[in-house]
Amino acid sequence: DPANIYTSPFTTAVGPPTIPPPRPALPATRAPVTSSAPTTTPNPAPTSTQRPLSLPPSKPIAPNTSSLTTSSSSINVPSTDALLSEVAALKRERDELRVQLLSSSPRGHAPEGSSGPASRRAAAVPADLSRYRSMQEKEGLMKDAVSSSSSRALMTVIIYCQNTLTSQLFYKMIARYPLALAAHLSFLHKKGDVEQTLVALRCLGRTSEEVALLVTTAGKTKDLNEKRRLLDSANTLCTSHGLEFYGEQCRHHLSLLHRQWQIEQYDAKMAAQGDPIYLKHPRGNIIGVPLGVTLEYCSFYHPTAPKDKLSSPAGMVEAYGVSDKLFFMSNLGARARIGDWNAVKDLGFSKKKGLISKTVVSPIGFEPFVSHIAHYGGPADLQVQFAQMVEPEEQRYRCALDHGLYDLALDTVVAMKERSKANEFRSVVFARLGAEASLPLITRLDSYKIKWRNT
Repeated sequence: DPANIYTSPFTTAVGPPTIPPPRPALPATRAPVTSSAPTTTPNPAPTSTQRPLSLPPSKPIAPNTSSLTTSSSSINVPSTDALLSEVAALKRERDELRVQLLSSSPRGHAPEGSSGPASRRAAAVPADLSRYRSMQEKEGLMKDAVSSSSSRALMTVIIYCQNTLTSQLFYKMIARYPLALAAHLSFLHKKGDVEQTLVALRCLGRTSEEVALLVTTAGKTKDLNEKRRLLDSANTLCTSHGLEFYGEQCRHHLSLLHRQWQIEQYDAKMAAQGDPIYLKHPRGNIIGVPLGVTLEYCSFYHPTAPKDKLSSPAGMVEAYGVSDKLFFMSNLGARARIGDWNAVKDLGFSKKKGLISKTVVSPIGFEPFVSHIAHYGGPADLQVQFAQMVEPEEQRYRCALDHGLYDLALDTVVAMKERSKANEFRSVVFARLGAEASLPLITRLDSYKIKWRNT
């Protein structure tokens, strides 16, 4: 009876899955199993109605092939290389179609359905820009380039429009797009195209920036004629537009150039005639140098020239409003370089009527005097005299220690009464002079009965 045959759930059938028929219900009672006496055969062969759980059925189920229309041997499967080649060919065809669509679409717009930064960058720069001839088409092209996220596309369109439009039309159009204008001016600045930058500023109406660029370029150029041309142009713009600040600067530059030209001609003539100061101290060309260098040059070669002369240092101070500090530094450098130490001493002191015969009038302090005297090999007593007037005590101690004035540094340490400075003085003197040379200074320091401050 098939209902009494037990089928193992672990047995798998071969073939397509089929819906099994419903199993009949098990009988309510089962016949008891009677055990029989063992026989001589230890493992009797199973009967047709009894089958071990671990053994498959004696006859496997054949697969149901009724639903298969063709056999596997009739299907032709292509190889992997053939599939990859076909995919690559399809991609190439897709790219060619995309380029054709972009080239044929008006104003370089991408076809419908394409979006994203990549398509916008592709649409911003068509393959051929020469067909955009009218002003409206070029402005639309500029608008598309600005809206894209590609700086290369933007610069390509800017250069094309600049080459095909007049300067007035080009800058009138690009002024409506601040991003494109900033990119264009930055490109000109990096390129170093001063002439085109001046044209751009002139067309945009930025007169103050144009004048500033003219003055800056004139200060950098070495050609005298070009310098004059730039300054004349800047002065003309300042006069016509009422830019007094820049106009004053331009006039000062032009006046300084004229003064330098006259001084250069005179000094070259005197040097050719064998003037001793030019033979002992060879000179260089001063045309185009800054005001401070010109002032120091005149202080060196023409220190006593009257004010009405172009080479007079005092006349230059009055004509250009030179500060006292700049005048003192220029005069000090010139007098120290030439070795006129009496003039250097007179710069630091001036006689005054009254009870006090001398008073300090140096607006630059006294450290520059000490440095110049040490650099040009001036008298040591004059160096010490200027170093003693350095204030405050901390700065005087540093100045004396830096220039090797150890006696003055020791006196300053004693006056300060700071233990940290005394210990520093010992270590510095011992390191620079050695044990034997530094012994007198250290002995003097230790001989003072001073109540040091722990600072």
